[in-house]
Amino acid sequence: MFLFPFAATAVSLIFSGLVFKQYIEKRKPYQLAWAVALLLFGLGALAETLATLGTWNEFLVKSYYLFGGTLVVGYLGLGTLYVSGDYDTGSPVSTFFLGRRFNVIVSTSLTFFLWLMIYGIKMYRGNTSVALIVTALYLTLLAVAIFAKEKVPGTYLVILLIATALAAYAISQGVLTNPSELTETEGWRALGRTRGIKTGAFSLNVIGSFILIIGAIQSAVSLLKKHIMRETAIGNILIAFGVLVVASGGTLGGLLGLGGQAAISGPMAIGVTIMFLGFLKTGRPSSPRPS
Repeated sequence: MFLFPFAATAVSLIFSGLVFKQYIEKRKPYQLAWAVALLLFGLGALAETLATLGTWNEFLVKSYYLFGGTLVVGYLGLGTLYVSGDYDTGSPVSTFFLGRRFNVIVSTSLTFFLWLMIYGIKMYRGNTSVALIVTALYLTLLAVAIFAKEKVPGTYLVILLIATALAAYAISQGVLTNPSELTETEGWRALGRTRGIKTGAFSLNVIGSFILIIGAIQSAVSLLKKHIMRETAIGNILIAFGVLVVASGGTLGGLLGLGGQAAISGPMAIGVTIMFLGFLKTGRPSSPRPS
């Protein structure tokens, strides 16, 4: 059990350092966003690695859930927004559908609707103030995407930082509902997930995943349509695929309980490697650049 989480930790932390080195050299915002995402990924994997060496405790459980289970995909989405743009395809309609504004409008709308249906309506009944804050964050990002598209990455960053603080607070206040599970391999299940904790994990993971997947589709279509931004397109596709590999482990091992913890940590190591290959691709020069 030690090998998979250790590999995921080592790979993600090393890759984080390499991407941060790229940022120091080129000063591209997406490189910093992805370096932070890889660092968060590594911290989550490190919590699991330490647990395999001994046993789970409250600090490791909450670190694992915050860094690995809540924040990573949201920061990967931030990198995609920074590296994406509004590509001039020669047609206003196709330019819109292949642009960052369309991505954020669709991703935010879908995530907001799903959150309302799954958690939001119940949260309004039990914790109205928190529900209003979450709603305001969604609607602010949506409004900026519609009316001020050039400010989308910066607005998403501010909202992401607010969401990070809220998620960290909610998880820090979480209670271990069944401490006896700490001695088990999947000891992170001991954390009682309140509606606030679930909202943070759901919102950041879902909106980040939508942004990554839609961005990858847009890049693929742009590449096929006009052979533009080839390296960026391939990079976005690899990053989205790497996230799906990691998510498959979370679904099999986390939700369905198939294959135990190895079904989670194995795909983590593979997925983060695929993501890094995508980061390298986006860092290579290609032309023409986004308008």
